[in-house]
Amino acid sequence: MSPNNFSLVHHFSKKENLAYFTGVKIPTFDIEMAAALEMLGKKRMAIHFHQNEITRGSRFDDHKTEKVIEYGRFESVDKIVREIKRIGDDWLILKDHGVLWFGQTVTDFENFVSEILEVKKINLC
Repeated sequence: MSPNNFSLVHHFSKKENLAYFTGVKIPTFDIEMAAALEMLGKKRMAIHFHQNEITRGSRFDDHKTEKVIEYGRFESVDKIVREIKRIGDDWLILKDHGVLWFGQTVTDFENFVSEILEVKKINLC
């Protein structure tokens, strides 16, 4: 992943359906994640990514949402927060879509990817 794969949502308005962001990628689902962060309260970061082996494999069935949750809609936020609470962890797999992780720091995310998902860390420097 590189900075071109990310967008940073600074502010959103559910009422006006607007988002203010920085980055090359136009945020779609990311706006819902900002709303979920507000509801979860204790988290600073939300990361949404796709990796078919994780999303469509059976290794993490206990972290998959029970139903498909339509992305790109504010109406999905309540369902996502309910599923995070049901699963009892800081991450989930949206059935047939992608991974959502909620946490505090980039280091926490790196640890999640390497320790939980067991993706080998590559040093680009």
